[in-house]
Amino acid sequence: SAFTPNNDEINDRFPWDPNTSTLGFVSESVPNGTAVYDLMILSRWGDTLFESFDINECWDGTSNGNPVPDGVYTAIMKILDGSGKWHVVTQSIQVLRP
Repeated sequence: SAFTPNNDEINDRFPWDPNTSTLGFVSESVPNGTAVYDLMILSRWGDTLFESFDINECWDGTSNGNPVPDGVYTAIMKILDGSGKWHVVTQSIQVLRP
């Protein structure tokens, strides 16, 4: 998949726009404070460019406040569902700035 972080308010964040997630099966919390969501964005060399444990904090195509170059990156998303099962999704994402 691809996204275009160019501040036109269309497809500017990955994996969704903040506060619009429809992942209803995600646990709201865990008693010991363990995160129920983890999104990591990696460079082609495996460097972590972005990580968030907040489902409403989405990647805006930057690393340390600077735009990343157009190209392919790896997203790893870990989600804990309401029954206590972890789901791990790994996918390539392409950053395009028209």
